[in-house]
Amino acid sequence: MATYPKELNDALIQDFGKAIAAGIVPTVTPWLKLGYNPSISTPEEGIWSAGDVQNIPAAAAKVEVVSTDNTNDKAAGTGARTVTLIYLDANYVEKTETLTMNGTSAVETTAADIIRINGIRVTTAGSTGAATGTISVRHLTDTPIYTQIAIGETRARNLLYTVPAGKTLYIDQMLVSSGNTTLDKGHLTFRLKAKYCDITKAVSTVWITWAEGYAAASSSVQDFCVPLCFPEKTDIKVTAVGASSTANAIAVCSLRGYLVG
Repeated sequence: MATYPKELNDALIQDFGKAIAAGIVPTVTPWLKLGYNPSISTPEEGIWSAGDVQNIPAAAAKVEVVSTDNTNDKAAGTGARTVTLIYLDANYVEKTETLTMNGTSAVETTAADIIRINGIRVTTAGSTGAATGTISVRHLTDTPIYTQIAIGETRARNLLYTVPAGKTLYIDQMLVSSGNTTLDKGHLTFRLKAKYCDITKAVSTVWITWAEGYAAASSSVQDFCVPLCFPEKTDIKVTAVGASSTANAIAVCSLRGYLVG
């Protein structure tokens, strides 16, 4: 862990967020999740590039990674060459695995006990510096798709996350934004949901809404003075739904906070 002069430490500790970012708060790390959906109307959809509902593995197993571009998203291509999967194993311990892309030929993970997928990044790339096709992480039977990297991007923008074992997640900010060329067609209600019940203080099987935001071809930020707190193994997601006049609205959302443990 980095060390800093006492004067700087004192100043950082007065601002907990800056202290976390500087790495001087033991066992606490910054946390960020991004979500993007290019077209939402009704019904409710998840905030991710594939649209519709977000999918969670039904059981621990292998998954596969594949691109829609058979020329460039390959080991020697101009697009994504390797990607790193961030996942939870059957015990909900966070792990990573790096895979070499092979275009439209699916590449299976070595790990056979993947129960949740928390992210995927382009690790190395050719001259484009990003994915040239849509890169999907999916079940070995080709469906469902669990997460995606969109064309021209280097990470999945999917607001679906599971708190790893031994960690507690605190969310202290939610940004929501919608857009449409016609103002009255960009109305979206965003819902932050979690499988955690504040009454029983236990992980639940039911998606419970914990926060809502609204945007009409605009943006808004909610700062939670008392952060939302979720224990290990809690599934979290953000969805959006349009008003009756909404058509093809773009949805953008980000969650910020920190992990303790």
